[in-house]
Amino acid sequence: MKSFFIYLFMVITTVIVFTSISNAKDWDFRFGLQYWRPDWSYEKDIYEYQADTSNVYGPAGYIGYKNWGFGVNYFTGNFDVDVDFDVSSKKREDLDIYVTYRFLSYFNAILGYKLLDFEKVESFDYDLTTSVDGIAIGIAMGYPLAKTRAFVYGNAFFMPSLSGEESWKPAYSGLPSLTYDVDAKGYNAELGLGYLWAMMEDFSLSFKGGYRLQRFKYEYGSDFVLDADEKYDGLKFEVSAIW
Repeated sequence: MKSFFIYLFMVITTVIVFTSISNAKDWDFRFGLQYWRPDWSYEKDIYEYQADTSNVYGPAGYIGYKNWGFGVNYFTGNFDVDVDFDVSSKKREDLDIYVTYRFLSYFNAILGYKLLDFEKVESFDYDLTTSVDGIAIGIAMGYPLAKTRAFVYGNAFFMPSLSGEESWKPAYSGLPSLTYDVDAKGYNAELGLGYLWAMMEDFSLSFKGGYRLQRFKYEYGSDFVLDADEKYDGLKFEVSAIW
């Protein structure tokens, strides 16, 4: 599903580029690469995971027309998870698809779709796959510093109702497969500084660096409820081409 949305975004971008040459000044195109280095913790009612800082990275794309915009962000990365009895690995994928509307010159209201998908390779006979998705709402801002090309940027998103499932796949034959319903809610926030380098009349590079926090609360199971709290936070950097 994630690949489908990414390819769809690329197709839409290509179509708009070739159909809007005559009105190029009304359009805004951005494509960049993101790098995030977060610490991760995951605390369930029955156990707690901790992971050292790891590398999370991925592309970011955006198309703007006048006050409206459409964008995609994608992150992926692996964590070595230290638990009390062993070390396991965890692969994380994070997808955002969103529509924006600019108001008050420097602010954007955002409505989007959020997908979280991660796999945990456990030491106690099971591999876990968890996937939740749902609606995200938020606000973003970018404000220039005096008369320089530097700027302050920030955003905050709230995901009030995500849903999905967690699957336990046995590593050995003879063990049952298990599936639980999962409900989640959470938020993420980011704040940092940026600089816009105008290389040509209609082409610039944007450099951004800041702090990003993402936190979720999970409820597992339908016949019983098991709570979990997950947190990612760390430095994030992005380089984007703008034309």
